[in-house]
Amino acid sequence: MIDRLYLEEIKQSFKLFDRRRIGSIAPNSFKLLLRAQGFRVTTQEIWKEIVNGNKRLGRRTPSEDVQVDMELALEVIQESYNKKFEPDTEMKKNFRLFDEANKGYIDEHDLKRVIVELKNEGKKMGLDEDDIPSSIGDDQIRAMIEEFDSDLDSVINFNDFRKIMAFS
Repeated sequence: MIDRLYLEEIKQSFKLFDRRRIGSIAPNSFKLLLRAQGFRVTTQEIWKEIVNGNKRLGRRTPSEDVQVDMELALEVIQESYNKKFEPDTEMKKNFRLFDEANKGYIDEHDLKRVIVELKNEGKKMGLDEDDIPSSIGDDQIRAMIEEFDSDLDSVINFNDFRKIMAFS
């Protein structure tokens, strides 16, 4: 069974990849969704999982123009990838995406870097400029840190990061 918070995260990710809002995404987008969730998958594995997931759902997989809807995505994740999901390990991996230098905390510099990276990735994915914050000022970044900085040391440690992830 997929954890409720993790289920919401998957649904939100699915919506990001379903840019045309048609209720389904291409297999390559599904592969990217899984990779964003921390799973290392290949195109060949995705096709195998789509075929197997459709069989489990009692569906026939069309030979061309295959799409992955939410029901199929959840089926594949539940049956093939959720068993490999370890929340604490995944949380540490996500923390490391921010704490690139492995300092044990996230500071203003880390947040600025991640914002720039997200903006660049958003452009590569074809997101509209309106969907990407144009800039976040130093005051806003400090406010973000202050909001969750439990020990008032002006940085986000791993425990603070956990609280942020639980909050979202």
